[in-house]
Amino acid sequence: MVLIATALACAALNRARGDDRWMPDWLPGRALYYTAPLIGAIAAILGGISFGAAIGAAFFVWGAPAWGFAIVAFGGPPCRWSGHRDTTHHNCGLRRAQPCARG
Repeated sequence: MVLIATALACAALNRARGDDRWMPDWLPGRALYYTAPLIGAIAAILGGISFGAAIGAAFFVWGAPAWGFAIVAFGGPPCRWSGHRDTTHHNCGLRRAQPCARG
């Protein structure tokens, strides 16, 4: 039961990290600044202070860059139907569930 609760909490925090619409206007910075310490706190409860610090730091480093932009810069993800890279839709699969153009 603890494992399921931990997985659900981490999934919710990961989602909150990627979307700052939940943050009030008076709260400065990115959502990552607030979710990474919470991920670290969950890890610290389960594995100790040093484990929590390492997991929180790793979550912060992993979440800091804009990975979606990096993927698009290298040609975008492969199209779901053909397996080749789509040259017409640079955000294929990143922002919406619409399929790539067949080509």
